[in-house]
Amino acid sequence: MGQDTLAVGFMGIGLMFTFFLQTMRMRFFWWPFHGVGYALSGSIYMDWVWLPFFVGWVTKAAILKFRGIKSYRDLRPFFLGLILGEFTIGSLWNLIGFAVDYPMYRFWR
Repeated sequence: MGQDTLAVGFMGIGLMFTFFLQTMRMRFFWWPFHGVGYALSGSIYMDWVWLPFFVGWVTKAAILKFRGIKSYRDLRPFFLGLILGEFTIGSLWNLIGFAVDYPMYRFWR
């Protein structure tokens, strides 16, 4: 059984497109597309995370429209802290669950 060069080629194209999206996002503030969104768009996880992505997008748009770029930059650590807090507490509950051999918390379903 040999290597599937067509599949490898398409994976390379997808990788390059993801890098293109990320580069555009880093260089241009107005660029609306994100490499992670492209990567998740074709997976089963999109069924679970579409609402948080939408809420994040609406929140960002509202902050930029009504408060401006300075407020957006000032509030970014707060929202990153929410994400970090969710994963920190979830990880602690998982460690407790491993210690007592009982599932305490799940990130996904």
